[in-house]
Amino acid sequence: MGGHARRSRGLTIIEGRRLPRLGWNSQGVPYHRRHFKQVANVERLAPPVDTKPQGGLWTSPMVEMRCPCHLGLTSLGTAFTAWADHNYGLRTLGPLYPVHPKPRAKVVLINDQRSLFALARAYPDDRDSLLQAHYPAQDGLPYGVDYARLAQDFDAIYVTRDGIRSNRDDLVFPSLWNWTVPTVYFLRPAFYVGRQLHVPDKEQRVAIMDRIQAVHDARLVRIMQQIARREGIELDDDDAQRFLAIQEFIAGAEQLVSSRR
Repeated sequence: MGGHARRSRGLTIIEGRRLPRLGWNSQGVPYHRRHFKQVANVERLAPPVDTKPQGGLWTSPMVEMRCPCHLGLTSLGTAFTAWADHNYGLRTLGPLYPVHPKPRAKVVLINDQRSLFALARAYPDDRDSLLQAHYPAQDGLPYGVDYARLAQDFDAIYVTRDGIRSNRDDLVFPSLWNWTVPTVYFLRPAFYVGRQLHVPDKEQRVAIMDRIQAVHDARLVRIMQQIARREGIELDDDDAQRFLAIQEFIAGAEQLVSSRR
């Protein structure tokens, strides 16, 4: 990733022309500008906390995926579909579309822990929350990033593989513990989407999303158990499953409220 980068308020800023080739996996429907929703911070109602914002557009770098037939064949995917293939043996998550950033788009680069901490200082999200009693923040640092305010100044955030590896602690914040793969998250529609690159297998898409959800739920249970042990609280599997049911209800209620606005 050559070229010039500039720094502002401790942040490393690059232009859209310096981003890698990007792809977006749809849910079976071609992209339309109405799909882009205003960026919003996630409501942290109960632990474990989700570090990802809502809205915007989630993309990841395109990669060549080698065929498991050992014949040297490759297919085009994204870092996310490659991760899904490696972890679950399924190669598609929906139709793949190329995403072309505007050349002069302003992008915040997160490639280590220092860059995430600088972003949290520049755009702090320190809303009062019961979570802060369970999750410690780094000394002198805000609890998280105010992505809604960040979207007023920048077009996207690029979290590299090193940025994820450096910020994956799921019990100390600020963190990117549930950012799985290299990601370019568009805060504003400073891009255009090209034509579909390949057609997925619908059954594969449904199966992989179910398996990803199961793994995600298992990790949430593990984090809840870690918190309980630290606080001296007895937590059995039934308690953890009830928590997941509550989380699902809250998410569904928030989606219903948002759809009626």
